Amino acid sequence: MKNNVNKSVIQELKEELQLVGDYEDDELLRQLRLAIKQSHPDNFKDKTVKEESFERFKKLIDQRQRFTSYLEQKTLNLPLTELANPKFEIIKTENEIISMQLELYKEREKRSSLEYNNENIYF
Repeated sequence: MKNNVNKSVIQELKEELQLVGDYEDDELLRQLRLAIKQSHPDNFKDKTVKEESFERFKKLIDQRQRFTSYLEQKTLNLPLTELANPKFEIIKTENEIISMQLELYKEREKRSSLEYNNENIYF
């Protein structure tokens, strides 16, 4: 059952990234990072496109968190010599940074909306 869950996480990620074939975890993570970077809402000016990209961005962030959890679970089964691999700590830190970027974007959107509403108040 556990193996099926892992396959599901990887398969969902590959489907979202439109990848076919076998990929190492590092390559999947690289492709995911690229997709997150490309779909970041700050890359777009048009409000509709920005909103659509934000939805994809959130979905990719969620998949990154699930993939990171999968990688963390995978490390539990590794020998002690491999647990010292800094790659896993880097992945975890990058995930935290991207989550903070998402929160920052949400706050910017709130502030922008509040400023717009304040400009349209007449006394």
